[in-house]
Amino acid sequence: MRVYKFRDCLLNTAERSVIKERQHLDLTTKTFDVLEFLIENAGKVVTKDEILGHVWNGNFVEESNLPVHISKLRRFLSESRDCRFIETVQGTGYRFVAPLQTVDDDEWQAASSATRGFPLVQSVTDIKASHSIAVLPLQNEGGDPEMEYLVDGLTEGLINGLSHVPGLRVIARNTVFRVDDTNLALKKLGELLEVSHVLTGRVRISGEEFVVSVELTRAGDETQVWGRRYCLVVADLMRVQEEVVFSVVESLTSSKIRTSRFPANSLTQDAESYRLYLKGRYFLEKHSSNDIYKAVDLFNESVLADPRNIFSHVEKVECYRSLHAYGYISYEDFLQLTKPILDAIAIGNQSLDVVQILYCDLKMLEWKFSEAERYCRRALAINTNCLKGRFRYSDILLQRRDFSAALEQLERIMIIDPLSPLIYKRIGRLFYMMGEYDKAIAFLNDALELEPGNYESLALRGVVHTELAHFREALKDFEESLRAQHHAETIAMTGVVYARQGNRAKALEMLKKLQSELTINTGHSTNLAHLFLALGDKTEAYECLERSYAQHEPDLRALTYDRRWIPVRNEARFKSLVKRVGLPKIERN
Repeated sequence: MRVYKFRDCLLNTAERSVIKERQHLDLTTKTFDVLEFLIENAGKVVTKDEILGHVWNGNFVEESNLPVHISKLRRFLSESRDCRFIETVQGTGYRFVAPLQTVDDDEWQAASSATRGFPLVQSVTDIKASHSIAVLPLQNEGGDPEMEYLVDGLTEGLINGLSHVPGLRVIARNTVFRVDDTNLALKKLGELLEVSHVLTGRVRISGEEFVVSVELTRAGDETQVWGRRYCLVVADLMRVQEEVVFSVVESLTSSKIRTSRFPANSLTQDAESYRLYLKGRYFLEKHSSNDIYKAVDLFNESVLADPRNIFSHVEKVECYRSLHAYGYISYEDFLQLTKPILDAIAIGNQSLDVVQILYCDLKMLEWKFSEAERYCRRALAINTNCLKGRFRYSDILLQRRDFSAALEQLERIMIIDPLSPLIYKRIGRLFYMMGEYDKAIAFLNDALELEPGNYESLALRGVVHTELAHFREALKDFEESLRAQHHAETIAMTGVVYARQGNRAKALEMLKKLQSELTINTGHSTNLAHLFLALGDKTEAYECLERSYAQHEPDLRALTYDRRWIPVRNEARFKSLVKRVGLPKIERN
């Protein structure tokens, strides 16, 4: 037996336990194994392959799973700028950097006898439902790319349906669509996602008919709990989704659920409308402007087939909201395009989380944040697993600078979406806003481990490096981000770095480039304001902010917490803008 001491922690290799501040940490088997291996190689860079080979005994496991365990360790150990434990060596691996020593068994016994009987932090493993499940992407057995949207849509429908069941923790779409179950045993997958059950299935399409086979498996021993094979046509899809949800819940809980809880009941009974809705969702998930416009056309066709399909109406508004946020349409155009859609939504079923989140988003655009919060809370009351609801609530709390509460919402998301780069990116962004730059970089590094080359994570890391005056690293991140995705904010921040370096000529070059790409109607004036501010031209910066205000640009909601505004936060004109946007008064920087 060896007992390691590092900072205020003790790790016992024989008991496979960690004590921190008189409390046992509730680490899963694999998370403990990762920590122990890092400690045994303290001070050395351990490659990802070495960790995967040691902890998973040479069995195949997706490389993207490792950052999940690293992130858990950082949260459990309360890593901070002044209290570092694990360093990410980008592109290579990790290094344990905390001071380390071995101690005798007496110190462990003294600490163990003094521990309190509950875990140190309320973490992913503490906020668990009585049952948990991961719905893996259904396999398209024919491999027909034209049918991919239908197979993905069926998977997403099952996830959404199960997420409305009280007491059931359902792993989110972003995570399960990153998992390849053909290469990872269901038992290992259950350990990774910390779920008790896994739902798998296959779809074989032949002409207008297709066969759907689904199986519910207990992850711990890989025994089948329930399974069924369906032969159907598109018109039967929603009925089959409902049937699968009901059967899964009955198998897990020995109880029935009311059909009214399943959102598909409020979607449509028209098969063609549903098919077009699924295809629209497929394109909307791609996020490019061309794909969003394709999605608009498909949702239009869907509501023509069934004008009562409220989900297609909602998604059409979401398309226009995205186009406005990305700067492709003006706020005036957004209002004009969405008014008739909102009229149609208003006479439909209002007791849907997606409808309440839509109203929340609209109130956020109108700067009516108290009303937005009410709609957000209603959505979460309808469906506690509503990811958009959690994200929106986190944003509302962030605007108030209630950082700890905002972080709690993001950590709740991580419970059901642990492999999503988005959640790591959002937590990294939050830590940046809190001024905890080391934590911000650590989470952004984890996001990039999960999704290498993601332009947003790279750009955010560049912003953090800029605040730290690490200009070389910042420029490298911005250059890589621009190679991945041409984006106005990245161009602006590249100019900011040059300005802060004193290279005014290069900064003005970036300004000219940015101005050539933007017009008043297409927004992103906030990005210009950042660059003008860095160049010392406050007059132009404020003019840009006024244009941003006129266009209701979403970036203005960050006035109270984005650290890039610190130099002007105490100025009367800035405070006036904050008040007009409807944001709370900034009491401190």
